[in-house]
Amino acid sequence: MLQNKVWDKKFSKNTAKYPSENLIIFIAKNFFQIKNRKQIKILEIGSGGGANLLFLSKEGFDVFGIDGSEVAIKKSKKLFDSEKSSVNLCLGDISHLNYEDNFFDLVIDNECLYSNDTKSSIKIISEIKRVL
Repeated sequence: MLQNKVWDKKFSKNTAKYPSENLIIFIAKNFFQIKNRKQIKILEIGSGGGANLLFLSKEGFDVFGIDGSEVAIKKSKKLFDSEKSSVNLCLGDISHLNYEDNFFDLVIDNECLYSNDTKSSIKIISEIKRVL
C-alpha cells in the first residue's frame, strides 16, 4: 500500500465530483430491481472523496468506505454532511479490513487495487473475498 502522504497530497488538490459511469451501469443492471436496498451492504475500498458512496447512499444502499488518506476521509465526511447523507467511513488499511466474514453483499474498487504491488494485491483480494 502506498504511503498515506501520497494520497493525502492527491486528495488535498482535488477529488472526483461524480460517481464512476461504470459503477452506475453496474448498479443499475444488478441492483436497481431490489426494493429494499437498505439491506444491501456495499463497501468501497479506496473510497477517496466519496462521490461513488454518495451516489450509492442516495440510491438507498447501506454504504461503507475505507481509505488510507485522512484528507480523503475528511473531505468525504464534509460532503456527506452537506448532502445530509449517511455513510460509514473508516480511515484504514485495505489489506486488513476490520469487518466480519461475509458482512458485505458487494465490494467495489474504482482506483485503488491497481496502485498496490502484486503481493499486497493478493492479500487485499483475500480480505475482499473474506468480507463478501
